[in-house]
Amino acid sequence: MTNHENRVSAFRTDCRLVNMKQEYPGYTGKAKWMLVSSLPESEVMERYADELKPYMPFIYVTREVFAPIAESHHNDRKHEIRDAKLRDAFPYEDGMFETFHEELVCDPFSEPDWSLLYDAIDQLTAVQKERIHKRFFLQLNMVEIAAEEGTTKQAVEKSIKLALAAIKKFMNQG
Repeated sequence: MTNHENRVSAFRTDCRLVNMKQEYPGYTGKAKWMLVSSLPESEVMERYADELKPYMPFIYVTREVFAPIAESHHNDRKHEIRDAKLRDAFPYEDGMFETFHEELVCDPFSEPDWSLLYDAIDQLTAVQKERIHKRFFLQLNMVEIAAEEGTTKQAVEKSIKLALAAIKKFMNQG
């Protein structure tokens, strides 16, 4: 490695640069960058004067001061991702959902007809019925079912997969 590459590597280890306009929308200050370091500002300026020239003017912040800011940004991002995952892909607003997806709309106050599902389950083998019951009604996972029955997880997975396929086929015929 060259001397310049060593200095750049050391700079990246000792300092972190934050683009102010990107991290803080609406920021209107003159400094485009925030420099975060655990070193004193005078030492950073002495060691890395050449590396800092493109980032002038900048705001200097210690890592201790920046830590709660970084944690807050991290938590905000985490909540944005969670909200995006939970956001309804087909919002139920202004009757739009019924207009385009009438086949998916059901009356939430009506009692579903479970008889077709029960008939489909009745068509399964005894082992498949038992495993479907354990998996979906008792909420056991595949490993727990396998351990309880003294068989392998793969055997349970295959049995449940075939059972679900049989139920689906039966319900599509009905």
